[in-house]
Amino acid sequence: MTTARSYRATEEKSRVSVEEYLEREYYAETKSEYINGEIVPLWGTTIDGNGEVVAMAGTSVSHVKIAANLTAAIHSALRGEDCFVFASDLRVRAEACESYFYPDLGMGCGDGRYTSDNPPALLNPIVVIEILSKSTAARDRGEKFECYLSIPSLREYILVSSHTPRVEHYVRLENGSWLLLIWTGLGATFISEALGAQIPLRDIYARVSFATPPKESPVQEA
Repeated sequence: MTTARSYRATEEKSRVSVEEYLEREYYAETKSEYINGEIVPLWGTTIDGNGEVVAMAGTSVSHVKIAANLTAAIHSALRGEDCFVFASDLRVRAEACESYFYPDLGMGCGDGRYTSDNPPALLNPIVVIEILSKSTAARDRGEKFECYLSIPSLREYILVSSHTPRVEHYVRLENGSWLLLIWTGLGATFISEALGAQIPLRDIYARVSFATPPKESPVQEA
């Protein structure tokens, strides 16, 4: 979701309580996530697991375009349904690991269930979508991945690359296990049962420029 560069840190990473995070977030001018006792700024700086200060920058142009394309496609697919698409201004709470996130996109249904925090956080998302960058991919597939999948209501977790046409699609099966589908190439069509949508990757990546021209052939991997 962001780009980053690293500096060696001399101080140790400190852990904070949920209450302290919520108080900081209420008064903060920029957003931060809370993951397993660590405050992770979406802007500014944070300290990674290796003790290095990571300086975060704004989202890329590709990220902004992908988010806009997905929002439009999902909003259209949900028309007439009792569900809604939300962007990164809505915070999500993963109760099992006491974490708070601002997913890039997501879907909720009905009135939703929310925490009593100010502002409230959504407790029962149906779909969560993260747009990957080189600096956030490891966390989105690691700590955040485990926390998101612990949310009982979540049916799909979707990771969208920002530098190549690729969608990693995790689907919760009836037995509680997760199936991974990978959609690659501008000729592929991403299919989501939870969203009720079939979205060509060409539409997801409309007006996005790639450093290396992507392949046209569609590929679906299980």
